[in-house]
Amino acid sequence: MLHVAEAYAPGLRDLDGFSHVIFATRSPKRPNPIGISIFRLVRIAGPDIHVLDVDAVDGSPILDIKPYVPAFDAVPAASSGWFAGKLGAVASARADARFSEP
Repeated sequence: MLHVAEAYAPGLRDLDGFSHVIFATRSPKRPNPIGISIFRLVRIAGPDIHVLDVDAVDGSPILDIKPYVPAFDAVPAASSGWFAGKLGAVASARADARFSEP
């Protein structure tokens, strides 16, 4: 089980429609090379994320949580929740100003 700080729990909204989640960063401006783990999402209960198929060491920090998206990630037969209808727009989508140089 992963516990998200209460302040970040609202960010888990709608994540339960995905079968897997990824703990990583997809930002083009990474502070360092961060590892990626794909966990099978069982359920979300408040700030707690219940997962299976964990390949991380207990106590490892979780820096970012991304929903599984087949175009970027590879777990056969996984579902991609609300992103499923938006897959065709991936090639033309651009990041907003959050990822711009200051």
